[in-house]
Amino acid sequence: MPPEEMNEQGAAAAAQETQNPATGTETAPESTPQNSAPESGSMFSRALADVGSSGGEAVNSAAAGEQKQEAPAANGASFELPEEYRNDPMFANFRTLEDLCKSYRYAKKTIGKKTVGMISEQSSPEEVSEFYGQLGAHADAADYKVKFSDAMPELFRSDAVLGKYRAAFAKHHVPEAMAAGLMKEMEADVLAQLAEEQAARQASFDRNIASLKRDWGDNYNINMNKAQAAWQKLRPDWDIKTHPLGDNFDVIRLMADIYDHIADDTMVHSGNDAPAALNAIETEMGSIRNNPAYYTPGPEHDRLVKRMNELASRRRSLRSTPASID
Repeated sequence: MPPEEMNEQGAAAAAQETQNPATGTETAPESTPQNSAPESGSMFSRALADVGSSGGEAVNSAAAGEQKQEAPAANGASFELPEEYRNDPMFANFRTLEDLCKSYRYAKKTIGKKTVGMISEQSSPEEVSEFYGQLGAHADAADYKVKFSDAMPELFRSDAVLGKYRAAFAKHHVPEAMAAGLMKEMEADVLAQLAEEQAARQASFDRNIASLKRDWGDNYNINMNKAQAAWQKLRPDWDIKTHPLGDNFDVIRLMADIYDHIADDTMVHSGNDAPAALNAIETEMGSIRNNPAYYTPGPEHDRLVKRMNELASRRRSLRSTPASID
């Protein structure tokens, strides 16, 4: 084809490409260099060359955006708060979004619950009372319902003792639930101590009984009755079964030893002494009659029968004694 025709066809094609038949808008003609050698380098390097300056600006803008996102916020957090909250001290401790979420969740759980304001050394007595009142303490000791169980000795369950405990709880603003816990622990301590003391008394009793049986042998029962009789003669107003000296086995030994020295004492120095002596004899005779061993054959029966005869003889002597003997 002649060169002139080729130039005319190229110009016509260029005119058609500048006019879009569908939209009527002009489009930029594509530059198609002819007879150009293939560009050297990789496909990626050629693609970058086609991007041009506008593509480079986009890449730079994206890189700048990434740097802006990775830059730490003004308050040192790993995320950026809205501008109106950045300088608020309330948000100073929120370093991550997780911190903020945790705080929000806790707030949601707390909202609506009853809260207690703290007190200090400068708080008034009314503020202190109100503070502990919200925790369950009572200003009036009578409002406390705490008490010991029936396992405690009656002394501890008396109104006087419980009143002291309740007054102390009110004085020191102890909540009701805490007071109940303290009472329970005190009860456990008291019962444990009482059990320990009872075990010690029982062990001592067992040792002393074993010692008396070892020393007295077959005369154990006889000597125990002698001790009781001597006790009743010397102090008839003391009950050997309940008096503290009744737990002292040295005293019991002594009573058994002196029995023979006082059993036959029938001297009367004044007529006014006779009624008292007769009453003592009647008391001892009544004790013998109430003793089951008095009616059961055996060594103890024989001793009691002998003693009963002695007492009867002394009673007759006293009844026949003149009013006074000088």
